Amino acid sequence: ELVEHQRLAPIAVAERHFTLETLPASTILVAFSRRAVLDLKMKLERLGRAVSVVYGSLPPEVRRRQADRFAAGETEICIATDAVGMGLNLPADVVCFYDVEKFDGKNDRRLYPSEVHQIGGRAGRYGMSTTGLITAMSRADLAVIRELYAQEPAELTFARVAPTVDDLDMIPGSLAEQLAQWAELKSIPDELRAVITTADLDERIELAKMLSDDEIQRLGLASALQLVNAPTRKATRAFWQDCAYMILENYQIPLPPDAPSPIRDGGDLEATEFSIASADIYLWLSRRREFAQFCDAHAQVR
Repeated sequence: ELVEHQRLAPIAVAERHFTLETLPASTILVAFSRRAVLDLKMKLERLGRAVSVVYGSLPPEVRRRQADRFAAGETEICIATDAVGMGLNLPADVVCFYDVEKFDGKNDRRLYPSEVHQIGGRAGRYGMSTTGLITAMSRADLAVIRELYAQEPAELTFARVAPTVDDLDMIPGSLAEQLAQWAELKSIPDELRAVITTADLDERIELAKMLSDDEIQRLGLASALQLVNAPTRKATRAFWQDCAYMILENYQIPLPPDAPSPIRDGGDLEATEFSIASADIYLWLSRRREFAQFCDAHAQVR
Protein backbone atom coordinates (compact mmCIF):
# COMPACT_ATOMS: atom_id res chain seq x y z
CA GLU A 1 0.00 0.00 0.00
CA LEU A 2 1.33 3.43 -0.95
CA VAL A 3 0.82 6.06 1.76
CA GLU A 4 1.45 9.67 0.75
CA HIS A 5 2.24 12.45 3.22
CA GLN A 6 2.01 16.16 2.59
CA ARG A 7 5.01 18.30 3.47
CA LEU A 8 4.10 20.70 6.29
CA ALA A 9 7.06 23.11 6.20
CA PRO A 10 7.68 25.02 2.92
CA ILE A 11 11.05 24.61 1.22
CA ALA A 12 12.96 26.54 -1.46
CA VAL A 13 16.33 26.69 -3.17
CA ALA A 14 18.25 29.69 -1.80
CA GLU A 15 19.13 32.71 -3.92
CA ARG A 16 22.77 32.70 -2.79
CA HIS A 17 25.47 30.25 -1.85
CA PHE A 18 27.28 30.13 1.50
CA THR A 19 30.87 29.83 2.68
CA LEU A 20 32.15 28.06 5.78
CA GLU A 21 32.33 31.45 7.50
CA THR A 22 28.73 32.39 6.67
CA LEU A 23 26.92 29.12 7.37
CA PRO A 24 24.03 29.88 9.74
CA ALA A 25 23.22 27.81 12.80
CA SER A 26 20.87 24.87 12.25
CA THR A 27 22.60 23.92 8.99
CA ILE A 28 23.26 20.42 7.68
CA LEU A 29 26.42 20.55 5.54
CA VAL A 30 26.44 17.59 3.15
CA ALA A 31 29.63 16.02 1.79
CA PHE A 32 30.02 12.57 0.31
CA SER A 33 33.07 10.99 1.92
CA ARG A 34 34.31 10.43 5.45
CA ARG A 35 37.53 12.28 4.61
CA ALA A 36 35.58 15.36 3.49
CA VAL A 37 33.32 15.22 6.55
CA LEU A 38 36.26 15.05 8.98
CA ASP A 39 38.17 17.76 7.09
CA LEU A 40 35.16 20.08 7.28
CA LYS A 41 34.73 19.27 10.97
CA MET A 42 38.30 20.38 11.66
CA LYS A 43 37.90 23.58 9.62
CA LEU A 44 34.61 24.57 11.26
CA GLU A 45 35.90 23.86 14.76
CA ARG A 46 38.86 26.13 14.01
CA LEU A 47 36.26 28.80 13.23
CA GLY A 48 34.76 28.25 16.67
CA ARG A 49 31.66 26.35 15.52
CA ALA A 50 30.16 23.45 17.46
CA VAL A 51 29.54 20.54 15.09
CA SER A 52 28.10 17.04 14.89
CA VAL A 53 29.20 14.49 12.30
CA VAL A 54 27.12 11.75 10.66
CA TYR A 55 28.49 9.31 8.09
CA GLY A 56 27.78 5.77 7.00
CA SER A 57 30.64 3.90 8.69
CA LEU A 58 29.58 5.19 12.11
CA PRO A 59 27.37 2.59 13.82
CA PRO A 60 23.66 3.48 13.97
CA GLU A 61 23.65 4.26 17.69
CA VAL A 62 26.55 6.71 17.33
CA ARG A 63 24.86 8.38 14.36
CA ARG A 64 21.71 8.79 16.43
CA ARG A 65 23.60 10.37 19.33
CA GLN A 66 25.30 12.84 17.00
CA ALA A 67 21.95 13.63 15.39
CA ASP A 68 20.31 14.09 18.81
CA ARG A 69 22.96 16.64 19.83
CA PHE A 70 22.25 18.65 16.69
CA ALA A 71 18.47 18.38 17.09
CA ALA A 72 18.76 19.56 20.71
CA GLY A 73 20.80 22.62 19.69
CA GLU A 74 23.98 21.43 21.41
CA THR A 75 25.78 21.80 18.06
CA GLU A 76 25.20 24.46 15.41
CA ILE A 77 26.11 22.51 12.30
CA CYS A 78 25.80 18.85 11.36
CA ILE A 79 28.32 17.70 8.76
CA ALA A 80 26.98 14.59 7.09
CA THR A 81 27.18 12.26 4.13
CA ASP A 82 24.01 11.09 2.42
CA ALA A 83 23.43 8.93 5.52
CA VAL A 84 21.60 12.06 6.67
CA GLY A 85 18.65 11.09 4.49
CA MET A 86 18.23 7.64 6.03
CA GLY A 87 16.04 7.42 9.09
CA LEU A 88 17.56 10.08 11.34
CA ASN A 89 15.67 12.85 13.11
CA LEU A 90 17.62 15.86 11.83
CA PRO A 91 15.41 18.94 11.62
CA ALA A 92 17.36 21.87 10.17
CA ASP A 93 16.70 25.32 8.73
CA VAL A 94 19.28 24.94 5.94
CA VAL A 95 20.74 22.05 3.95
CA CYS A 96 23.97 23.08 2.20
CA PHE A 97 25.59 20.79 -0.38
CA TYR A 98 29.39 20.89 -0.20
CA ASP A 99 29.57 18.70 -3.32
CA VAL A 100 27.24 17.97 -6.21
CA GLU A 101 29.06 14.78 -7.19
CA LYS A 102 29.53 11.52 -5.29
CA PHE A 103 31.37 8.25 -5.68
CA ASP A 104 28.75 5.49 -5.91
CA GLY A 105 31.12 2.58 -5.38
CA LYS A 106 32.07 2.40 -9.05
CA ASN A 107 32.23 5.91 -10.51
CA ASP A 108 32.13 9.57 -9.60
CA ARG A 109 28.80 10.90 -10.81
CA ARG A 110 26.51 13.87 -10.46
CA LEU A 111 23.74 13.64 -7.89
CA TYR A 112 20.39 12.32 -9.01
CA PRO A 113 17.29 14.54 -8.61
CA SER A 114 15.92 11.99 -6.12
CA GLU A 115 19.02 12.42 -3.93
CA VAL A 116 18.73 16.20 -3.94
CA HIS A 117 15.05 15.91 -3.00
CA GLN A 118 15.66 13.34 -0.27
CA ILE A 119 18.66 15.06 1.32
CA GLY A 120 17.49 18.62 0.70
CA GLY A 121 14.12 17.71 2.16
CA ARG A 122 15.70 17.82 5.61
CA ALA A 123 15.54 21.63 5.40
CA GLY A 124 12.66 23.28 7.21
CA ARG A 125 11.26 22.65 10.67
CA TYR A 126 7.47 22.73 10.92
CA GLY A 127 6.36 25.33 13.43
CA MET A 128 9.94 26.53 14.02
CA SER A 129 11.13 28.06 10.73
CA THR A 130 9.24 29.82 7.97
CA THR A 131 10.90 28.23 4.94
CA GLY A 132 13.58 25.58 4.70
CA LEU A 133 16.48 26.51 2.43
CA ILE A 134 18.57 24.31 0.13
CA THR A 135 21.87 25.82 -0.93
CA ALA A 136 25.48 25.04 -1.91
CA MET A 137 29.04 26.26 -1.38
CA SER A 138 29.54 27.92 -4.77
CA ARG A 139 27.50 29.76 -7.36
CA ALA A 140 28.11 26.99 -9.92
CA ASP A 141 27.06 24.21 -7.54
CA LEU A 142 23.98 26.16 -6.49
CA ALA A 143 22.92 26.35 -10.14
CA VAL A 144 23.27 22.55 -10.39
CA ILE A 145 21.24 22.04 -7.22
CA ARG A 146 18.52 24.37 -8.52
CA GLU A 147 18.38 22.44 -11.81
CA LEU A 148 18.20 19.04 -10.09
CA TYR A 149 15.64 20.12 -7.51
CA ALA A 150 13.37 21.40 -10.28
CA GLN A 151 13.24 17.90 -11.79
CA GLU A 152 10.76 15.26 -10.67
CA PRO A 153 12.53 12.22 -9.19
CA ALA A 154 12.29 9.11 -11.35
CA GLU A 155 9.63 6.66 -10.22
CA LEU A 156 10.77 3.36 -8.75
CA THR A 157 10.37 0.61 -11.31
CA PHE A 158 11.65 -2.37 -9.34
CA ALA A 159 11.75 -3.83 -5.84
CA ARG A 160 14.80 -5.06 -3.93
CA VAL A 161 14.48 -8.43 -2.24
CA ALA A 162 16.68 -10.65 -0.09
CA PRO A 163 16.49 -14.45 0.04
CA THR A 164 14.67 -16.41 2.71
CA VAL A 165 15.71 -19.78 4.10
CA ASP A 166 13.10 -21.48 1.91
CA ASP A 167 14.52 -19.73 -1.17
CA LEU A 168 18.07 -20.89 -0.44
CA ASP A 169 16.98 -24.39 0.46
CA MET A 170 16.02 -24.95 -3.18
CA ILE A 171 19.46 -23.93 -4.49
CA PRO A 172 22.34 -26.45 -4.48
CA GLY A 173 25.80 -25.66 -3.16
CA SER A 174 27.36 -24.00 -0.12
CA LEU A 175 25.74 -21.00 1.57
CA ALA A 176 28.08 -18.63 -0.30
CA GLU A 177 27.20 -20.32 -3.59
CA GLN A 178 23.49 -20.21 -2.78
CA LEU A 179 23.65 -16.48 -2.04
CA ALA A 180 25.69 -15.82 -5.18
CA GLN A 181 23.18 -17.70 -7.34
CA TRP A 182 20.33 -15.81 -5.74
CA ALA A 183 22.15 -12.54 -6.41
CA GLU A 184 22.23 -13.45 -10.09
CA LEU A 185 18.42 -13.86 -10.01
CA LYS A 186 18.71 -17.47 -11.13
CA SER A 187 15.85 -18.46 -8.84
CA ILE A 188 13.58 -15.55 -9.85
CA PRO A 189 10.98 -16.38 -12.52
CA ASP A 190 11.78 -14.80 -15.88
CA GLU A 191 8.57 -12.77 -15.91
CA LEU A 192 9.52 -11.05 -12.63
CA ARG A 193 13.14 -10.20 -13.39
CA ALA A 194 12.18 -6.86 -14.95
CA VAL A 195 10.64 -5.64 -11.69
CA ILE A 196 12.76 -7.38 -9.04
CA THR A 197 16.42 -6.97 -8.19
CA THR A 198 18.36 -8.35 -5.26
CA ALA A 199 19.60 -6.56 -2.20
CA ASP A 200 23.38 -6.12 -2.08
CA LEU A 201 24.59 -9.52 -0.91
CA ASP A 202 28.34 -9.04 -1.41
CA GLU A 203 29.21 -8.74 2.29
CA ARG A 204 26.96 -11.66 3.23
CA ILE A 205 28.64 -13.80 0.58
CA GLU A 206 32.09 -12.92 1.97
CA LEU A 207 30.98 -13.89 5.48
CA ALA A 208 29.43 -17.12 4.22
CA LYS A 209 32.79 -18.05 2.66
CA MET A 210 34.31 -17.85 6.14
CA LEU A 211 32.03 -20.65 7.38
CA SER A 212 32.81 -24.25 6.46
CA ASP A 213 30.09 -26.60 5.25
CA ASP A 214 30.38 -28.47 8.56
CA GLU A 215 29.92 -25.25 10.55
CA ILE A 216 26.87 -24.28 8.50
CA GLN A 217 25.41 -27.74 9.07
CA ARG A 218 25.99 -27.44 12.83
CA LEU A 219 24.36 -24.01 12.91
CA GLY A 220 21.49 -24.95 10.62
CA LEU A 221 20.72 -22.97 7.49
CA ALA A 222 18.35 -20.55 9.24
CA SER A 223 20.87 -19.59 11.94
CA ALA A 224 23.74 -19.45 9.44
CA LEU A 225 21.76 -17.07 7.21
CA GLN A 226 20.91 -14.94 10.23
CA LEU A 227 24.57 -14.89 11.26
CA VAL A 228 25.81 -13.63 7.88
CA ASN A 229 23.19 -10.86 8.02
CA ALA A 230 25.18 -9.21 10.83
CA PRO A 231 26.23 -5.58 10.18
CA THR A 232 29.89 -6.07 9.25
CA ARG A 233 32.40 -4.52 6.91
CA LYS A 234 35.84 -5.66 5.79
CA ALA A 235 37.58 -4.28 8.89
CA THR A 236 35.30 -6.15 11.32
CA ARG A 237 35.11 -9.54 9.59
CA ALA A 238 37.78 -11.03 11.88
CA PHE A 239 35.79 -9.99 14.97
CA TRP A 240 32.65 -11.48 13.40
CA GLN A 241 34.54 -14.72 12.74
CA ASP A 242 35.60 -14.84 16.41
CA CYS A 243 31.94 -14.40 17.38
CA ALA A 244 30.87 -17.18 15.01
CA TYR A 245 33.53 -19.54 16.41
CA MET A 246 32.41 -18.95 20.00
CA ILE A 247 28.76 -19.50 19.07
CA LEU A 248 29.69 -22.78 17.38
CA GLU A 249 31.62 -23.85 20.50
CA ASN A 250 28.72 -22.80 22.73
CA TYR A 251 30.76 -20.12 24.55
CA GLN A 252 30.11 -16.48 25.31
CA ILE A 253 31.24 -14.33 22.40
CA PRO A 254 34.22 -11.99 22.96
CA LEU A 255 33.78 -8.43 24.13
CA PRO A 256 34.56 -5.72 21.57
CA PRO A 257 37.96 -4.03 21.94
CA ASP A 258 38.09 -0.86 24.03
CA ALA A 259 38.28 2.46 22.22
CA PRO A 260 41.33 4.69 22.83
CA SER A 261 40.75 7.67 25.08
CA PRO A 262 41.37 10.46 24.43
CA ILE A 263 41.33 10.47 20.62
CA ARG A 264 44.53 12.22 19.51
CA ASP A 265 44.86 11.50 15.81
CA GLY A 266 43.43 9.74 12.77
CA GLY A 267 44.73 6.37 13.97
CA ASP A 268 42.87 6.74 17.25
CA LEU A 269 39.74 7.73 15.34
CA GLU A 270 39.94 4.60 13.17
CA ALA A 271 40.49 2.46 16.28
CA THR A 272 37.44 4.07 17.88
CA GLU A 273 35.35 3.40 14.78
CA PHE A 274 36.50 -0.24 14.84
CA SER A 275 35.62 -0.56 18.53
CA ILE A 276 32.16 0.91 17.98
CA ALA A 277 31.53 -1.18 14.85
CA SER A 278 32.53 -4.33 16.76
CA ALA A 279 30.16 -3.35 19.57
CA ASP A 280 27.45 -2.89 16.96
CA ILE A 281 27.95 -6.51 15.84
CA TYR A 282 27.84 -7.72 19.47
CA LEU A 283 24.62 -5.84 20.22
CA TRP A 284 23.04 -6.94 16.94
CA LEU A 285 23.72 -10.57 17.85
CA SER A 286 22.39 -10.01 21.37
CA ARG A 287 19.04 -8.95 19.90
CA ARG A 288 18.66 -12.14 17.84
CA ARG A 289 16.83 -15.01 19.53
CA GLU A 290 19.29 -17.59 18.19
CA PHE A 291 22.35 -15.83 19.60
CA ALA A 292 21.17 -13.88 22.68
CA GLN A 293 22.34 -16.63 25.05
CA PHE A 294 25.94 -16.02 23.94
CA CYS A 295 25.83 -12.28 24.75
CA ASP A 296 25.52 -12.04 28.54
CA ALA A 297 27.55 -8.79 28.61
CA HIS A 298 25.17 -6.87 26.33
CA ALA A 299 24.32 -4.34 29.06
CA GLN A 300 28.03 -3.64 29.65
CA VAL A 301 28.72 -3.28 25.91
CA ARG A 302 25.75 -0.98 25.43
